[in-house]
Amino acid sequence: MNVTEFDGVRVRRVIAYCIDAAIMGLIAGVAWAVFPAIAGSGPTLAAPMQIWFTALLPMLYPFLTIGSPGSATLGMHAMALRVTTTDGDTAGYRQAAVMVVVFYLSVTFTTPAVLLVSALNQRGRCLHDWIAGVLVSRRPA
Repeated sequence: MNVTEFDGVRVRRVIAYCIDAAIMGLIAGVAWAVFPAIAGSGPTLAAPMQIWFTALLPMLYPFLTIGSPGSATLGMHAMALRVTTTDGDTAGYRQAAVMVVVFYLSVTFTTPAVLLVSALNQRGRCLHDWIAGVLVSRRPA
């Protein structure tokens, strides 16, 4: 049986998202422990820094990792996935930004739509993939 670059992408993406959520949880936990020491004056100054960092982390992490030359989050790397443009080029920061913003908007307002769109096409593209003009596929061996 010949494995194509889109076989199993949906399941791999879900697992990659879980890995990324765990990584972001660890990063946020470290930040909550470190920010009071950085602020120097205790929790009064640290609390706003902690809140802003924790709120922005779910957007910054995928933006910085997908937009980088590696073109994938750490979870995607672990699941042998990559993000490319529809032309096959490496996704850049513009595509990563669109992908992240549309993902969180679509999940906020219509959670099932994210996976429903994926189930309706052979490549497993989600709504935010279509709008950002990207493909998520398996990395070549």
